Amino acid sequence: MVIRYEYYDGPEADYDNETFGKLQAQIITIGASAVNQSHVLTSVNLRLKKTGNPTGNAVVEIREVTGTNTIGAVLDTTTFDSATTGGTYALFAVTGFSGMTLLANTKYALILYHTTSDAENHIKWSGSNHTDDGNYTGGFGYHSEDNGVTWLKDFDTIDTEFKEFEIYGTAFSGTLCKYEDVIRKAGAGANATATDVGVVGNYVINAESVLNARTRENWTDLYTTLNTDVKYILGEIVSNLAAVKVINYDMSGYDSRLEAEGMKRTLMLEAEIYIQELKDKEAKDFIENA
Repeated sequence: MVIRYEYYDGPEADYDNETFGKLQAQIITIGASAVNQSHVLTSVNLRLKKTGNPTGNAVVEIREVTGTNTIGAVLDTTTFDSATTGGTYALFAVTGFSGMTLLANTKYALILYHTTSDAENHIKWSGSNHTDDGNYTGGFGYHSEDNGVTWLKDFDTIDTEFKEFEIYGTAFSGTLCKYEDVIRKAGAGANATATDVGVVGNYVINAESVLNARTRENWTDLYTTLNTDVKYILGEIVSNLAAVKVINYDMSGYDSRLEAEGMKRTLMLEAEIYIQELKDKEAKDFIENA
């Protein structure tokens, strides 16, 4: 299911952020205004309008943000025909992203630019002043006049500007653990295909089924009724089992196969210890009734 994961919807067109001679940016933080969950990016809506008759493709990028709002490398990119933008401000759907995973509680920069624009023919991105409609806590609006070498805050005063946007994506499908739990345990050497949020979601669902079958208890169905403290036990088991599958998918990214096999053994041993505990009636009763 496609969900709106992050957005800012201020008063329309307080400020016109033109693409002529500039790269426009809005820093966002997943979870600042909507669902704080890792997800696969499917589309972005930007409130845009055109001036004159722009031609050629406009570019929308997702870039990393490091340090104190430092806009960095391009993580994903797509284009759209600038001529299809309307003559009045409206949310414009931008699709065609590669399906990257946006992580919960993580900053990114939305970038818009149009290299074939000129003073009479260009696209504008609607922005608003936070004193008019509240403060978007996920980041500020920026622009660059030197092709992304230097980024300037749109207003370096209390009247900081925020550009209007919506982020849509598909959800991580696991119940007993988070996407980040699996990725952290799989380590930096994990294959990019195996760390896709959809793939990891399938690994987690499989691990949940294994756990339920081995302990003769449907923890997936019981999860919402359990005490927060004991949920971590289930999360440790499932994230360990799923991380083993991520590592096993392709071990070539690790320093050696020996390293990858050692990581798998450690994860499996730890998961097995916890599973044996859950098979004990007293431990199971404690978790269900805590």
